[in-house]
Amino acid sequence: RFVFTSFGVDPSGRYFVPLAVPLALFAAEMILSLVDDHGRWLWGLIGIILLYNFWGTAQCANLYPPGLTTQFNAITQVDHRYMDDLIQFLSDHGETRGYTNYWVTYPLAFHSQEDLIFVPRLPYHDDFRYTPRDDRYAPYDDIVEQASRVAYITTNHPALNERMRVEFAAAGAAWQETQIGDYYVFYDLSQIVRPDEIEIYAP
Repeated sequence: RFVFTSFGVDPSGRYFVPLAVPLALFAAEMILSLVDDHGRWLWGLIGIILLYNFWGTAQCANLYPPGLTTQFNAITQVDHRYMDDLIQFLSDHGETRGYTNYWVTYPLAFHSQEDLIFVPRLPYHDDFRYTPRDDRYAPYDDIVEQASRVAYITTNHPALNERMRVEFAAAGAAWQETQIGDYYVFYDLSQIVRPDEIEIYAP
């Protein structure tokens, strides 16, 4: 039944993590059964398989970016090594509230101990698709809605950056922008511009 829900199409497989323990127990039982049936030489084969998997995992982890990740779509592979620099920049410029995408909102809130609240209202897909399911914590919405100034953070999406420039200009706003690693920041907006006031989503 799970696979027919909206979460069943998630390619990361993270929702199946709870199955890791029972599957490990099942694999252990199967290995012991095979060893009993085919002899102890099978331990050597199992060791080769485990070594192969360990080597592949280590090799993947050392290739950064993206490193060890559950994300298969390159646009969602955000290099969070620059998170501390982003937090410092936003704090120095008084940009503590604003809008970003799903892949930035919650890591940013966590690493800043919720000093910086940016809600996930920006699309991150190439085709500008957005789902309200990304916005999962209503108290953050209230905090940002009451803010007297907002900034915007995008990641790996030059087309969205260009569209936002056009929309900010059409709204009569002035702003500054800078890039910090994979994070692209629109800040020092001369007026508050909310995402639902500009055309940044797919039709």
